[in-house]
Amino acid sequence: MASIIKIISFLSFVILVAYIGTSTAESLVYYQIVHFPSMGLVFLGLALLILTTNHYSDIALLLKRFIKVNPLEQKDSLSEFQKDIVNITNDYYRIGPAALLNEKKFQNSYLKEILEHLDSKIPIKDIKDNLSRSVSRSIFELDRSLVILKLGKSEAPALGMFGTILGLVKLLDDLSDLSSLGPNMALALITTLYGVFAAFILGITISILNERRKNMERSYGLLSSWLKVLEERKPSLYLNKETTHE
Repeated sequence: MASIIKIISFLSFVILVAYIGTSTAESLVYYQIVHFPSMGLVFLGLALLILTTNHYSDIALLLKRFIKVNPLEQKDSLSEFQKDIVNITNDYYRIGPAALLNEKKFQNSYLKEILEHLDSKIPIKDIKDNLSRSVSRSIFELDRSLVILKLGKSEAPALGMFGTILGLVKLLDDLSDLSSLGPNMALALITTLYGVFAAFILGITISILNERRKNMERSYGLLSSWLKVLEERKPSLYLNKETTHE
Protein backbone atom coordinates (compact mmCIF):
# COMPACT_ATOMS: atom_id res chain seq x y z
CA MET A 1 0.00 0.00 0.00
CA ALA A 2 2.77 2.44 0.96
CA SER A 3 4.72 1.66 -2.23
CA ILE A 4 1.61 2.25 -4.37
CA ILE A 5 1.01 5.63 -2.73
CA LYS A 6 4.65 6.64 -3.32
CA ILE A 7 4.52 5.59 -6.98
CA ILE A 8 1.23 7.45 -7.56
CA SER A 9 2.59 10.55 -5.79
CA PHE A 10 5.79 10.56 -7.85
CA LEU A 11 3.91 10.08 -11.13
CA SER A 12 1.52 12.87 -10.13
CA PHE A 13 4.49 15.15 -9.49
CA VAL A 14 5.95 14.33 -12.91
CA ILE A 15 2.58 15.01 -14.57
CA LEU A 16 2.28 18.31 -12.68
CA VAL A 17 5.72 19.47 -13.85
CA ALA A 18 5.04 18.32 -17.41
CA TYR A 19 1.68 20.13 -17.47
CA ILE A 20 3.15 23.40 -16.23
CA GLY A 21 6.15 23.08 -18.53
CA THR A 22 4.03 22.53 -21.65
CA SER A 23 1.08 24.79 -20.87
CA THR A 24 0.39 27.65 -23.23
CA ALA A 25 0.24 31.23 -22.05
CA GLU A 26 -3.56 31.27 -22.23
CA SER A 27 -3.81 28.47 -19.65
CA LEU A 28 -1.90 30.42 -17.04
CA VAL A 29 -3.90 32.50 -14.55
CA TYR A 30 -2.34 35.47 -12.82
CA TYR A 31 -3.90 38.01 -10.47
CA GLN A 32 -1.67 40.28 -8.40
CA ILE A 33 0.53 37.86 -6.42
CA VAL A 34 -1.69 34.81 -7.00
CA HIS A 35 -0.27 32.71 -9.79
CA PHE A 36 -1.96 29.31 -9.85
CA PRO A 37 0.63 27.35 -11.88
CA SER A 38 3.38 28.56 -9.53
CA MET A 39 1.27 27.72 -6.47
CA GLY A 40 0.59 24.26 -7.89
CA LEU A 41 4.25 23.63 -8.61
CA VAL A 42 5.48 24.71 -5.16
CA PHE A 43 2.71 23.73 -2.74
CA LEU A 44 1.12 20.76 -4.51
CA GLY A 45 4.51 19.63 -5.78
CA LEU A 46 5.92 19.86 -2.25
CA ALA A 47 3.06 17.75 -0.87
CA LEU A 48 3.57 15.12 -3.57
CA LEU A 49 7.32 14.96 -2.95
CA ILE A 50 6.71 14.51 0.80
CA LEU A 51 4.28 11.67 0.04
CA THR A 52 6.84 10.15 -2.30
CA THR A 53 9.67 10.15 0.24
CA ASN A 54 7.79 9.39 3.50
CA HIS A 55 5.36 6.81 4.80
CA TYR A 56 1.77 8.03 4.72
CA SER A 57 1.25 6.99 8.36
CA ASP A 58 4.03 9.38 9.46
CA ILE A 59 2.37 12.20 7.51
CA ALA A 60 -1.02 11.38 9.07
CA LEU A 61 0.63 11.42 12.51
CA LEU A 62 2.13 14.84 11.78
CA LEU A 63 -1.28 16.26 10.85
CA LYS A 64 -2.89 14.65 13.88
CA ARG A 65 -0.24 16.17 16.16
CA PHE A 66 -1.49 19.70 15.41
CA ILE A 67 -5.10 18.70 16.02
CA LYS A 68 -4.52 16.88 19.30
CA VAL A 69 -1.49 17.92 21.36
CA ASN A 70 0.13 15.38 23.68
CA PRO A 71 -0.25 16.51 27.34
CA LEU A 72 3.50 16.23 27.81
CA GLU A 73 4.03 18.71 24.96
CA GLN A 74 1.94 21.55 26.37
CA LYS A 75 4.09 24.42 27.58
CA ASP A 76 1.34 26.33 29.39
CA SER A 77 0.43 23.37 31.58
CA LEU A 78 4.03 22.54 32.55
CA SER A 79 4.23 24.92 35.53
CA GLU A 80 0.75 23.94 36.70
CA PHE A 81 1.73 20.31 36.34
CA GLN A 82 4.79 20.87 38.55
CA LYS A 83 2.63 22.56 41.19
CA ASP A 84 0.19 19.64 41.10
CA ILE A 85 2.77 16.96 41.76
CA VAL A 86 4.36 19.02 44.56
CA ASN A 87 1.00 19.70 46.23
CA ILE A 88 -0.32 16.15 46.09
CA THR A 89 2.83 14.37 47.31
CA ASN A 90 2.07 14.62 51.03
CA ASP A 91 -1.63 13.97 50.37
CA TYR A 92 -0.64 10.82 48.54
CA TYR A 93 1.05 9.47 51.68
CA ARG A 94 -1.86 10.58 53.87
CA ILE A 95 -4.96 9.47 51.94
CA GLY A 96 -3.64 7.34 49.08
CA PRO A 97 -4.04 7.51 45.26
CA ALA A 98 -7.69 6.45 45.16
CA ALA A 99 -8.82 9.34 47.37
CA LEU A 100 -6.70 11.75 45.34
CA LEU A 101 -8.40 10.65 42.14
CA ASN A 102 -11.80 11.17 43.74
CA GLU A 103 -11.01 14.56 45.28
CA LYS A 104 -9.02 16.22 42.48
CA LYS A 105 -9.39 16.60 38.74
CA PHE A 106 -6.03 16.31 37.02
CA GLN A 107 -5.64 17.95 33.62
CA ASN A 108 -2.57 15.91 32.80
CA SER A 109 -3.68 12.46 31.66
CA TYR A 110 -0.26 10.93 32.41
CA LEU A 111 -0.46 11.98 36.07
CA LYS A 112 -3.95 10.54 36.32
CA GLU A 113 -2.83 7.29 34.71
CA ILE A 114 0.10 6.98 37.11
CA LEU A 115 -2.19 7.46 40.12
CA GLU A 116 -4.51 4.77 38.75
CA HIS A 117 -1.55 2.41 38.41
CA LEU A 118 -0.43 3.22 41.96
CA ASP A 119 -3.95 2.53 43.20
CA SER A 120 -3.79 -0.83 41.44
CA LYS A 121 -0.64 -1.67 43.43
CA ILE A 122 1.58 -1.77 40.36
CA PRO A 123 5.23 -1.47 41.46
CA ILE A 124 6.71 1.98 40.96
CA LYS A 125 9.62 0.48 39.04
CA ASP A 126 7.20 -0.98 36.49
CA ILE A 127 5.36 2.34 36.26
CA LYS A 128 8.65 4.15 35.58
CA ASP A 129 9.60 1.62 32.92
CA ASN A 130 6.20 1.94 31.23
CA LEU A 131 6.41 5.75 31.34
CA SER A 132 9.91 5.65 29.84
CA ARG A 133 8.74 3.46 26.96
CA SER A 134 5.70 5.65 26.33
CA VAL A 135 7.71 8.89 26.29
CA SER A 136 10.45 7.33 24.14
CA ARG A 137 7.82 6.28 21.61
CA SER A 138 6.29 9.77 21.62
CA ILE A 139 9.69 11.41 21.13
CA PHE A 140 10.48 9.00 18.28
CA GLU A 141 7.19 9.90 16.58
CA LEU A 142 7.88 13.60 17.12
CA ASP A 143 11.34 13.20 15.58
CA ARG A 144 9.76 11.50 12.55
CA SER A 145 7.50 14.53 12.14
CA LEU A 146 10.52 16.83 12.37
CA VAL A 147 12.30 14.83 9.65
CA ILE A 148 9.33 15.34 7.31
CA LEU A 149 9.17 19.08 8.01
CA LYS A 150 12.91 19.56 7.59
CA LEU A 151 12.73 17.71 4.28
CA GLY A 152 9.91 19.98 3.14
CA LYS A 153 11.83 23.05 4.26
CA SER A 154 14.81 22.06 2.13
CA GLU A 155 12.68 21.10 -0.90
CA ALA A 156 10.51 24.24 -0.98
CA PRO A 157 13.23 26.72 -2.12
CA ALA A 158 14.50 24.12 -4.61
CA LEU A 159 11.03 23.85 -6.15
CA GLY A 160 10.82 27.63 -6.28
CA MET A 161 14.14 27.84 -8.11
CA PHE A 162 13.06 25.01 -10.41
CA GLY A 163 9.95 26.99 -11.34
CA THR A 164 12.07 30.09 -11.92
CA ILE A 165 14.35 28.24 -14.35
CA LEU A 166 11.34 26.64 -16.06
CA GLY A 167 9.70 30.04 -16.49
CA LEU A 168 12.87 31.55 -17.95
CA VAL A 169 13.19 28.67 -20.40
CA LYS A 170 9.60 29.18 -21.54
CA LEU A 171 10.17 32.94 -21.72
CA LEU A 172 13.31 32.71 -23.84
CA ASP A 173 11.87 30.00 -26.05
CA ASP A 174 9.67 32.41 -27.96
CA LEU A 175 10.28 36.10 -27.39
CA SER A 176 8.18 36.99 -30.43
CA ASP A 177 4.95 36.03 -28.64
CA LEU A 178 4.36 39.08 -26.47
CA SER A 179 1.21 37.58 -24.91
CA SER A 180 3.30 34.87 -23.24
CA LEU A 181 5.85 37.21 -21.69
CA GLY A 182 3.74 38.16 -18.66
CA PRO A 183 2.63 34.65 -17.61
CA ASN A 184 6.07 33.16 -18.22
CA MET A 185 7.77 35.98 -16.32
CA ALA A 186 5.32 35.43 -13.47
CA LEU A 187 6.20 31.74 -13.43
CA ALA A 188 9.89 32.65 -13.44
CA LEU A 189 9.73 35.11 -10.56
CA ILE A 190 6.88 34.23 -8.25
CA THR A 191 7.74 30.56 -7.76
CA THR A 192 10.84 31.67 -5.84
CA LEU A 193 8.61 33.81 -3.64
CA TYR A 194 6.30 30.86 -2.96
CA GLY A 195 9.27 28.59 -2.24
CA VAL A 196 10.74 31.02 0.27
CA PHE A 197 7.32 31.53 1.88
CA ALA A 198 6.75 27.77 2.22
CA ALA A 199 10.21 27.32 3.75
CA PHE A 200 9.48 30.16 6.20
CA ILE A 201 6.21 28.58 7.36
CA LEU A 202 7.82 25.16 7.69
CA GLY A 203 10.69 26.71 9.67
CA ILE A 204 8.21 28.18 12.17
CA THR A 205 6.48 24.80 12.44
CA ILE A 206 9.81 23.08 13.09
CA SER A 207 10.53 25.57 15.90
CA ILE A 208 7.12 24.82 17.45
CA LEU A 209 7.73 21.06 17.40
CA ASN A 210 11.26 21.47 18.78
CA GLU A 211 9.78 23.43 21.70
CA ARG A 212 7.19 20.71 22.21
CA ARG A 213 9.96 18.12 22.27
CA LYS A 214 11.76 20.07 25.02
CA ASN A 215 8.51 20.33 27.00
CA MET A 216 8.01 16.59 26.67
CA GLU A 217 11.49 15.93 28.06
CA ARG A 218 10.90 18.38 30.93
CA SER A 219 7.55 16.79 31.77
CA TYR A 220 9.09 13.33 31.72
CA GLY A 221 11.84 14.57 34.06
CA LEU A 222 9.22 15.90 36.48
CA LEU A 223 7.28 12.63 36.49
CA SER A 224 10.44 10.56 36.92
CA SER A 225 11.55 12.72 39.85
CA TRP A 226 8.12 12.43 41.45
CA LEU A 227 8.07 8.65 41.13
CA LYS A 228 11.57 8.50 42.62
CA VAL A 229 10.39 10.56 45.61
CA LEU A 230 7.37 8.28 46.09
CA GLU A 231 9.52 5.19 45.80
CA GLU A 232 11.80 6.46 48.61
CA ARG A 233 8.80 7.73 50.65
CA LYS A 234 10.20 11.26 50.81
CA PRO A 235 8.10 14.42 51.44
CA SER A 236 7.41 17.10 48.85
CA LEU A 237 10.44 19.09 50.09
CA TYR A 238 12.68 16.54 48.36
CA LEU A 239 10.62 16.78 45.22
CA ASN A 240 11.44 20.48 44.97
CA LYS A 241 15.14 19.59 45.17
CA GLU A 242 14.76 16.86 42.58
CA THR A 243 13.13 19.22 40.05
CA THR A 244 15.33 22.29 40.42
CA HIS A 245 17.59 21.05 37.60
CA GLU A 246 14.71 20.85 35.09
